[in-house]
Formats: sequence, C-alpha cells, structure tokens
Amino acid sequence: MTNRLLLILIFLIPTCLVAQKTNYNGVGRWRTHFPYNDVKQIQEAGDFIYVVSERGFFTFHQPSGELNVYSKVNGFSDINISIMRYIPELQKMIFVYASGNIDMLDLNSGIITNIPDILRKSVLGEKKFFDLQYFDNKAYLSSSFGIILIDLIKLEISDSYTFISFGEVIPVYSVTKFKDYLYAGTSTGIIRAKATGVNLSAFQSWTNIRAGYESKLLRVFNNKLYAVNDSIYMVFDEIDWKPIRGNIRNAVSLELCHGKLIETHWGGFLITKADGSIDSIRENKMEYGIIDVSNKIWTGGKGLGLIHIKPDRNYGYFGINGPFSLNTHTIANWRDEMWVSSGGPGFTYGPTFNGSGYYRFKDNQWTNRPLGDTLLRKMFDFTAIAINNGNGDVWLGSHGTGIAHLSDGKFVERFDTNNSSLQKQLGGSPYTHVPGLAFDSQGNLWVSNYDTEKCVSMRTPSGKWQSFGLSTKAVGEMVIDELDQKWMITPRVGAINPSGVAIFKESVNGKPQMDRLLKKGKGIGDLPSNRVNAIIVDKDNEIWIGTDEGLSVFFNPARAFDPEEDAQRIIVDQNGVVGYLMGSETINDIAIDGANRKWMATNNGAFLVEKDGTSVLEHFTIDNSPLPSNIIKSVGVNGISGEVFFGTESGIISYGGNATEAGDKHTEVKIYPNPVYENYNGDVTIMGLPDYATVKITDVSGRIIYETLSNGGIATWNGRMFNGKKPQTGIYLIFSSNKEDKESMVHKLLIVN
Repeated sequence: MTNRLLLILIFLIPTCLVAQKTNYNGVGRWRTHFPYNDVKQIQEAGDFIYVVSERGFFTFHQPSGELNVYSKVNGFSDINISIMRYIPELQKMIFVYASGNIDMLDLNSGIITNIPDILRKSVLGEKKFFDLQYFDNKAYLSSSFGIILIDLIKLEISDSYTFISFGEVIPVYSVTKFKDYLYAGTSTGIIRAKATGVNLSAFQSWTNIRAGYESKLLRVFNNKLYAVNDSIYMVFDEIDWKPIRGNIRNAVSLELCHGKLIETHWGGFLITKADGSIDSIRENKMEYGIIDVSNKIWTGGKGLGLIHIKPDRNYGYFGINGPFSLNTHTIANWRDEMWVSSGGPGFTYGPTFNGSGYYRFKDNQWTNRPLGDTLLRKMFDFTAIAINNGNGDVWLGSHGTGIAHLSDGKFVERFDTNNSSLQKQLGGSPYTHVPGLAFDSQGNLWVSNYDTEKCVSMRTPSGKWQSFGLSTKAVGEMVIDELDQKWMITPRVGAINPSGVAIFKESVNGKPQMDRLLKKGKGIGDLPSNRVNAIIVDKDNEIWIGTDEGLSVFFNPARAFDPEEDAQRIIVDQNGVVGYLMGSETINDIAIDGANRKWMATNNGAFLVEKDGTSVLEHFTIDNSPLPSNIIKSVGVNGISGEVFFGTESGIISYGGNATEAGDKHTEVKIYPNPVYENYNGDVTIMGLPDYATVKITDVSGRIIYETLSNGGIATWNGRMFNGKKPQTGIYLIFSSNKEDKESMVHKLLIVN
C-alpha cells in the first residue's frame, strides 16, 4: 500500500467506524456482527455501491453517505457470497452463494427472488463458483463443474455444460462471447465453440486455442478478448495473445466500467481506455476494483474497508464497524459490555497461532485488539476470559503466551513464567497454556495452566501467586461455584488426559486439599461422554455440563467430592416423546440469561432451555432463523439488554432475548413500542422490572386483559387479550409488582388499532 493511502486510513478509520455502528433492535430481533472491512467484490448500481464482505454485503449511497448492511436478517437466503453481479439491462443484482443457492434482488421493487436449483442439484465433485457474465439474455455462471445457464426472466436453470477429460471434471473459471464464438477459461486453457449450431454439451464441440494454461477473467473490450492466462494479464486480437505491460501477474479482478476496462492486481490497477491507451496506478493489497460514472475508482481488500480514489488521486475511506475476524472462542459479559476471544487450541491441543486477538462490544461499537503495545501484539490464541465484577478489569488467557490483563479496555500487564507461578508445558515446550480463568468469592483469580506439574495457579487481589498440583495435569475451561470449588474441563488429548471434569478445593483452615475426576460411568461421575465441551454454574449453584453426547447436571455441588454423587440427566416429555433433555446433541457452550434459563450452543443450532430443564423453549437453526451456520461454538448474554450473542463458524450474530438481570426492585422501567400502532406485529416489551415480577395489563376501567410473569427484568406481551383479539384504541395501564408484592408501579401504554 502506498504511504499516502496508509496515512489516510490511519486518520480516517476511527472516525468512520464510530459513525457506522449498528443499534440494538429489541426483543425477538436479530443483527449481524461480521467483519465488514474485508472487501471481496464491488458493483455500482445507480447511486449505490454494493460491496461483498467476508459475510453478507453492504451498500454505500453516494449522495447521502449512508451505509447499510444486508444478510439473512433482511430476507436473503445466505451470507457466504461467491459472486455478486449487477445486470443493468434488468436492474437486478445477482448473488451466487458458496452453497449454490442464488438470490436475485430487484433494485426497483426491493423484492428478493430465490433460485435454489443448483443448491438442490447433486454434482460431480465440489461446488465452487468463479464468475458470472450476462449476454444473449442469459446469465453464464462458471463453476467447478462446468457452465450453468440461468434464465433470469423465467428464474430457472435453462441449460448446463459439464466437460470431462480423462475421467475428471474440468473447472470453468470464466465465459464470454467474442464475435461468433463462446470462449471459456478453464483449468487446461481457453476453449471455444460456435455460439450457435453446435452441441455445446459435447466437449468435442470445443477447441482449445491456448492449451496448458489456467485461464480466468475473460472479458471483451474494444473488439478484443482479454484474459488472465497462467496469472498473466493478456489480450487476444484473434491472431495472437500478448501480455499487457510487461507480464503483469496476480490479477484479482477485471471489470468493464463506463467505456473502460479496469484490471486489479496486487500491485495496483491498469485502466485501458477506448482509444487503447493504458493508465497505471500503483496500490498494494487491493482485491477488487471498479470505476464509477464520475471516474472514481472503488476498491478495497482484507481489513481495509471500502476505498475510493478520485481522478486527482485524493482518497476516501468508508467502513462499517465490526469485529476483526469471523473467529470466536469465548463470549463473556460484564454489565453492558461483551468480550470475545478469537483463538483456541488445535486438534491436538497445540497452539494455532491465531492472531485475530479479541473484540470488545460496548455502546453498540466493536473495538479490536490494539497493535501498539509490543507485548500484547506478540500474544496469540486468546481463549479464556475472566472479568472482575468489582472493577470490570478483563483477564484474557491464551493458548501459548500466558495471560493479558486489561483495565478499561487498555493493556496493563502480561503474565507468564517470568512474573507469576505459571509454567511452560511439559516436555520442553516453549508455550504457556491458559485455557481457563475464573474469580472466586474473595476476588482471587484462578488459572488453569494446562499440562504442567502444578496445573492450577491462583493470584490474590494483592498480586501474590501460588500454584497447586492435581491428580491430572490436563485442565481446561474453569468455573467456580458458590462454595469456591473449582470445576475444570479436562481436554481429551493423548495419554496424559483421562478426560472429563476435574473438581478442586484447596486446603483451608486445616482441611486437606481435595480433587476428584468426573467421567463417564456409574459411580465415577456418570457423564454422558468423556469429551466435555462446556461447563457453567447457574443462579441456583447447579453445575451444567455439555458434552459431545448430550447434557448432564450436578445438582448438589456440596457433595462434589462424595464418590457416590453423580451427575444427573434430565428426562423430559417433549411433544409426547420421552427422553433426555438435549438428547445426544453436541453441546459446545452454555450461557445463563437473566431468568436462569440456559442458552445452548450446539452443532445443530441454538437451544433455549427452561431454567429447571423441563422443556426446550426455542430452537434456532439456519432454516428457521437468520443464523449463518448451525455450528455454534460459543454463546454469551448481555445481562442488561438481554441480547444473546452467538459465535458461529461463520461469524457473530445476536438475538434480542426476553430476559435480563434483575433485583428485587424496579429500576428505570421502559415500555416499547409506546404508542403501539395497528401495523405493528411484534411483542410489547416491558423492561426494568424486578425479578419474577407479576405484570397485569388493564383498561382504564380496571378490567384485566392480560397477565404474565417477567423473565428476570423483562416481560413481553403479544398485543392480544385473553380471547386472542387485539384491544381497542385507548390508554391501557400496566401494573407490576415484585414477587413479595412489597413494591409496585404503574405505567401507561397507548394503543392505536
């Protein structure tokens, strides 16, 4: 990147990102939190610039400067976009997803039409999509399994051509029409065939005119054929192929824009004009480029956001706030803040050297790990998070580089073998693994120090360190119950690890140190499986344990060291089917909401379980919600707003939950929406209530039309009376009282029907 652009980004990024935060949408609503500054593709449509990011896409409205993000939340079918192409003749934007699903957005009406044919189609080999061009009233989609013709009027697949050579399918990277021929760039060179009068499905109808070269990005401009052959940008005049500007390599995009052809490569742009002259602009690390109607270049790349370059070489930057990457490991909450770690161990429990750091979400704004401090910058694979409830200080464990201590979001100190009781992994490893952190009732920080002789460390509030040895050296994620007993997942790796859950209580007042290992089997813990992924302490001091084969609960931690005390599986009757709660689902993480209900992150979506485990209240999947993936790795709940954050394999998305943390008294009671108009179809939400409050809604004469109990500090009403009908227009009263009926309040609600 040129120094000029680098300086512009340094000055502009903080201002633009702050301006483009997204707001909480309320109970039952979803919003995405993707890394929108990774720019992959760009298209111009009227006054709008459309930008494909790592997941989903966003638009920039040039006259107003407004930025908006789009995903499944807005009605689109998917978020992992392989190709976006604007068809000006039809005023439509086409989105081809990695799954093979296709959406067509009508830019005049805003209607999204889905074409699922390729998604449902079985193909030879993998599905990958490389290019889409529109000519002769058809969209030609180039893929790993050939050419697909899409009729955008009839909204169907009209034909397809699959080429097989020596038993293998030949990928097609790009298709265009030049003179009377169709040209296709393939993995074996450029092939062509008569556009009409031949059987295009037969491979023998095609002739290879440039064999042996992988050919991509075929475009016709100024009566010449342009392509990227063997990564070299070239032009064909029906006689010979010639390189452009000295074997320019690593082209990433080639676009026809307002009478110009712009080629983008890792070193900049080549712009070919109608008179044949070529302008060259040097710029590093860009992944796409177009020219708009006012002759501005729009470009971007990994982590750079959307950039425009004016003809006078002045730059502008347009970014949408978001986390640094899609990666998540742990999601933790303190007050109205969410903290997310992005690392985690590899398959053999070694470091993966993930440098994405951590993300903080506060005031609807994401901030990522700063890179200014050398000690912090050198840390990788952040995993565990512990937050001091008293002062909000954050402690981040890493899988290899010790612990980072933050205060008010700023780096304070790094702890490792040099300044604490932490130890390096046995066997001469250079790594200090900290997969678990938790605070006890006295404010001591407890640390899981994986695969060391003394694998549990403790730091007092005064800064003194002490370490302890257990019967196992393999300790992972940690929670601490109300009795200050430490519960640690024992990662299942190699011979050193018997796997399960380790319980530890240090020596106190002359009582000896105790530890116990819970495993699968009667009398030794009775876990559903030895592969434990999640553990949490709920508001009743019960220990909920998630495994790769379901759920179990330790209802009485006071008997944790009793060899006859086992975990229990909850039996439920769900729609007439009797079985274990969560069955054999793989549970990756568990979070507790304000009503003590349990959110389960699984490989089959997200589950909300009643506080006592008697029923499943919600089950969100990619089929019935905007979730970007069914594989959810982590979950956390904002105790103030009730918003639930899911860390999926395709990024972070949040849902407006209907439970918040609450005390015995009313706080600042809010009712929204208020007024409620006739076209509103969602729930009415009452926030700021006492825990388990009784809520009654009456008309002005005192007739009760609805009654409910709050989930923590939130109660919701579907806007209908006991008889299922909507109430008449008027003023209604909302009475609320705490569970002892010692404190009550009344508020007014206007309904217009």
